[in-house]
Amino acid sequence: MTPEDFGLCTKPSAEFLEENCIWVVTLSDGMKIYQKDGGDVPEILADLKHSHSSWVRLGAFLEQSNLDIIYWNLQFRDNKWPLKTAKIGYVYSRGMIGSMSVGAENAKKNRTTQNFHIAGTIDSPTQNTIDRAWLHSPSLVHSEIKTIDLKALDPSMIIWRKGVDKPRSYAIIK
Repeated sequence: MTPEDFGLCTKPSAEFLEENCIWVVTLSDGMKIYQKDGGDVPEILADLKHSHSSWVRLGAFLEQSNLDIIYWNLQFRDNKWPLKTAKIGYVYSRGMIGSMSVGAENAKKNRTTQNFHIAGTIDSPTQNTIDRAWLHSPSLVHSEIKTIDLKALDPSMIIWRKGVDKPRSYAIIK
């Protein structure tokens, strides 16, 4: 199986890199995978929850291969934000916060939306919480660190490293 069989992007266009704030991972064989959500869902992933997400597709690909993530970063144009290498697992999601002022006449001009990349790592089999960094998209300005209970995470947000013991608290939700 190849990354392309899972709908993953290994060769993004210059235009795509210029216009999108994305995660980029380097795998243990040196291959790079670039976030490119959406598109057609490959038939092998048709029954997979959240299969429009390239993070979920990457997790499915890694489960079928002998490969692991050895490096990851967020990237917008030439701006790169390196992320910590995980000992046990990687957590990623996107977030959005919107606000609007009161009053119909002001609603359109006072509407704001902030997009975020949310990333963290799992580093201990006894870990019960995870610190996730929130970075504004596309600027990659660090906003804050939020701590969340590991049991509260959607399992599709986690990519486990090969040959590691999953935290005991995670076993409860599986």
